[in-house]
Amino acid sequence: MPSPALPMPEVRVEGVSLVLTFLLNDQLFPQFRDGDRGEIIFPNCWRYRLGETNDEGWDRGQCRFSTRAPDWGEFYELRGDLRLERCPQDWVLLKDSPTGVTRHFLFYFKDETFECDAEDWSFRVLPISEADFERRLATTVTVELPSSGWGCLWALLSSPFEALLRRLRRLTRRQ
Repeated sequence: MPSPALPMPEVRVEGVSLVLTFLLNDQLFPQFRDGDRGEIIFPNCWRYRLGETNDEGWDRGQCRFSTRAPDWGEFYELRGDLRLERCPQDWVLLKDSPTGVTRHFLFYFKDETFECDAEDWSFRVLPISEADFERRLATTVTVELPSSGWGCLWALLSSPFEALLRRLRRLTRRQ
């Protein structure tokens, strides 16, 4: 199960729109459930990038907009000086040039930065299905560790191997 701090952003193109989906943080926002995804649609997008960055770089002022955007992990529309002299080179062009007026959008995720130039944006929540939510709950494992230091260390080191052995035994029984 991914951490809520790992939104796992994905980008896809649908016609002339760019669609950005990501996991919503159910621990920070209790109105969401583990597995709910957010989706931002950018109509008439002509370029985008989903590149590396991180919160440590943000804190050190190493991100292009870290001195201008008030908070990490937020979604922004940027206007004015976009510091083009320090512009990343990993843009994906969907068109040779913009058609009409476009706006510049920025979203800082934990370890990625998303930027795009598009006409507008809209947001919607993609709730996890009941069946998938129940499956996620069923795969959550609670392990009670022994109280002694050595026992605890042994439990941590041996449990993945024991699980692998159980799986191999099941596979050999099926054959």
